[in-house]
Amino acid sequence: ASLDSFCMASSAAAKPRARPRKVIAIQDLDALKAKKQQLKQDLKEMNKTVKVQQQKKRRLMKAAHNLHDEDLLWLLRERQTQRSEDPNSAQDQNGDAAEDLSAENVEPNETVNSEEHVNRTSDGAQSNE
Repeated sequence: ASLDSFCMASSAAAKPRARPRKVIAIQDLDALKAKKQQLKQDLKEMNKTVKVQQQKKRRLMKAAHNLHDEDLLWLLRERQTQRSEDPNSAQDQNGDAAEDLSAENVEPNETVNSEEHVNRTSDGAQSNE
């Protein structure tokens, strides 16, 4: 009696009227796997690019802060607000000249006194703003 009940239970579990699964060709699965792998790789490269850009920005902001260059700090903050308003701007994709600067190539003699901005005229005289 136990054998008959086992056969009935297994046949009920098979559900003969169940809808068959959609069949996908092996070539399509391989193509999908390859595409998934390529997308993963692209995402990884984009993340690296974003991290490098963020690192350049941090270095430049730190250098400007260390040099007390208020004009450069203002310019960097202004660019950041412009980018947050327009994330697909051409400046983002092409890169900015200011982002190529880093703390290593900023000269200490290029400092600007934040209390008093001094402009030199062509004859060497100073004029205060």
